Amino acid sequence: MAIHPGGDNLIVGSKEGKMCWFDMDLSSKPYKTLKNHPKDIVNVAFHRSDPLFASWSEDSTAYVFHGKVYSDLNENPLICRWRF
Repeated sequence: MAIHPGGDNLIVGSKEGKMCWFDMDLSSKPYKTLKNHPKDIVNVAFHRSDPLFASWSEDSTAYVFHGKVYSDLNENPLICRWRF
């Protein structure tokens, strides 16, 4: 689990390669569920100052995502995976 530096969003990695993004200002249910890894996610982390977060899996893969959180509550977070 990782908490966004702004404090109101968090990501949770789980078994089966799923990662859930929660916007705690909107709901206690996941805002978005991402399935990128074929095996269990072992760690997730937000960058301290840039709009980035990453996930690591048991299959030795890591993915980096752009995760922009807007200060306007009417604007949903923007989440997309970076391709290298």
